Amino acid sequence: MKQINKKAISIKQPFADNLIYGARAILVEKNVDYRGELVVCSSFTTMSRYSTNYNRDRLGRAICMVYITSCVKVSELTGKQWKELTKLPESEKTYFRHLHVLIVDYLKMLNPHPVEVKKGIWNLCIDPELLAMDDESENAIAKRRDYSKYIVIILLILCLILSYFVSN
Repeated sequence: MKQINKKAISIKQPFADNLIYGARAILVEKNVDYRGELVVCSSFTTMSRYSTNYNRDRLGRAICMVYITSCVKVSELTGKQWKELTKLPESEKTYFRHLHVLIVDYLKMLNPHPVEVKKGIWNLCIDPELLAMDDESENAIAKRRDYSKYIVIILLILCLILSYFVSN
């Protein structure tokens, strides 16, 4: 079977699951000069202060693919930005103030599958079929595309109506 190389990152739980549930940031120890796609793998280690807030079935597995757009120091984020990006309470920001945040632009769910997890950003040799999205993600993306078409049509109609009233 043909294998491809993808960049991957290991993330402690519950932060890996937080991405699935709407977080748009990955906490990392140092500034990372990487932009582009990353396969997110849930590491076997967890943050003990959040020990009950994650799916144990995902430990040691590739769970999603994200696109990284930038890296910012946690200390540079406002409380509101912190809460919006990480889905963690503002009170937790001081605990993580020495870390950096990789900003995630989009997320694509994968069918979770075991991988040999490593530290930091690393090369993952993987079967391309394993990078296929799960059915739920595919359906969600298809729905968003459908809604986008309707939104564009509605905006065009509103522009036509507005231009009609402005010209008269």
